[in-house]
Amino acid sequence: MTSTPLSGRLPRAEQRQRVSGMYYDKRVDILITRDGQELGVVSVKFVISSYRKNAINYFEQQIGEIANLRRKNIVYGNLFCVTNPMPRLSNGKITGFERLAERDIQHYIRLRNDYEHVHSPDEMAIGIVDLDTEQNAITAITDLSTLDFSDASVYALKTTLSVSQFFKEMADGIARRHRRYRLT
Repeated sequence: MTSTPLSGRLPRAEQRQRVSGMYYDKRVDILITRDGQELGVVSVKFVISSYRKNAINYFEQQIGEIANLRRKNIVYGNLFCVTNPMPRLSNGKITGFERLAERDIQHYIRLRNDYEHVHSPDEMAIGIVDLDTEQNAITAITDLSTLDFSDASVYALKTTLSVSQFFKEMADGIARRHRRYRLT
């Protein structure tokens, strides 16, 4: 199995596109437009350390971001990725590793199933990638059958929360919301 070293960075805030939200302007990771109209956004959150320490903050921030943009009729997609295991940091040093538990993603599954509310994303995907702790490298997309998750959670991750279906569902969601645009 080949390993890809952990590296890279998110674009700086000034490199992201600015979108006018209902309550405040927001810089987004991916902006989908046509003919100058803002149709959809994709927020990418890739958590590589100390997830449990910051989990509620990530989640609450996302809910506010979703409501802000969906109130302006912008299709909102959230692509959430985590490593497994997850390094636990203290003062910039790795102090241990946490294995991803089903409870760590349950609130995202519930949010995805909370349809028709302004705080729910139009589309969402959860990606879990293996982390080789000795090489400090991402080695593969996690085989979901190796996780100690319920059948229902594994099914959700393979279907409604699947990364492979995410962009198709985003395009379909934009086409439904903005009938005159067909993105495929």
